[in-house]
Amino acid sequence: MRRMKIFLPYVFVMLCGFYLLPLLLRSVVGETILLLAILPGLCLLCAVIYGWRHRISWLYPCVMAVLFVPAVFLFFDKNDLIYVAAYAVTTLAGCLIGTFLSGKKT
Repeated sequence: MRRMKIFLPYVFVMLCGFYLLPLLLRSVVGETILLLAILPGLCLLCAVIYGWRHRISWLYPCVMAVLFVPAVFLFFDKNDLIYVAAYAVTTLAGCLIGTFLSGKKT
C-alpha cells in the first residue's frame, strides 16, 4: 500500500497526459505529435523524476502501461495499442536513468 501512495503524484500527472491532452489535440497531426513526442516525453520525464527520488521499481512501468490502455480505446485507434509497450519501455528507461543519476543502489 505504501508503494501505491508513492505512485499517486506520478499517476495523476500521467492520467492528465493520457486523458486530458487528447481532448485538446483532436486533429490527426495533433494526435500523431501527441503519441510520438509529447506522451513519451512526459513518460520519460516522470519516470526519471520517480527513479531519482525512489529508485527503480518494476511495478511503475507496468502501472503506466495499464493506465494508457483505456485511453487507446477512448481517443485513439486500436492499432495504437503498440504504444502501450513503447511507453512501458520508455518509463522503464526513465526509471533506470533516474536511479543512475541519483546514485542510489537498487
